[in-house]
Amino acid sequence: GRQASDASCHTSSSSSKKLSIWFQRPAESECARVPRWGVRLTGAVDTHPRVSEVLPGGLAEGRLRAADTVLAVNGTPVWGHKAATEALRDACGLIEVEVLRGADLAGRGARGAGGGGAAGPAGTEPPPSPPP
Repeated sequence: GRQASDASCHTSSSSSKKLSIWFQRPAESECARVPRWGVRLTGAVDTHPRVSEVLPGGLAEGRLRAADTVLAVNGTPVWGHKAATEALRDACGLIEVEVLRGADLAGRGARGAGGGGAAGPAGTEPPPSPPP
């Protein structure tokens, strides 16, 4: 029989996957002069923001995708597009952006009381330690 390695990427039954995408920006003294992230975010203050557009020439080009849901920046959960924008703008050095790809977590009808889904928090286990 086949044995799966612990390091292998296994697919879940859900169509969404949680990804850690790493970016490198200069240290604080040079950070303000680097290219912009080039990403537009949407989302109310009580939802994780969603990428609405990835602009050419920005840091996010080719890495983040429209409809990605931004869960955290450097391990800190972000809620609403304003908080996420500030966290990304202020991040320097090695930056981890945790996203949910292919999900409908912060979908368009998020304002009203939705019908029948589970309301509990999903994926609340602590993140693994970053590599040394």
